[in-house]
Amino acid sequence: MVTISRDILVFNSGTSDQRIVQDVLNRGPYHTITTSNTLEALKFLHKREFNLIIACLGDALDWNMVSTIHAASKKAPILAVIPENSQIDPRQILQAGVWKVITTPVREEELSNVLQKLDPCINP
Repeated sequence: MVTISRDILVFNSGTSDQRIVQDVLNRGPYHTITTSNTLEALKFLHKREFNLIIACLGDALDWNMVSTIHAASKKAPILAVIPENSQIDPRQILQAGVWKVITTPVREEELSNVLQKLDPCINP
């Protein structure tokens, strides 16, 4: 039997949305690592590969952070979670290397759909 890796890195901010993201991931067959800042995330990215990176971002978005994570992640898509009424322009985030943007409040169904699109075992 072939085991497909489902490693996910969740980083930045300690918002309630990050906890919702973690709750959804814990229900699935995923191995998640959660970090509270970019430096911790980079340490993990240099040690191993991830299938997905989820960045829970606040209003004070550091564009260098997204670009740095994107460069370090090599292949892993980045899902950005941003506040619904944010001044952050989702188009700018996508240009910085983010694969998909969802807004808060995080809806479990939306996050589950994103995970299904990325998981070859669930959605071949």
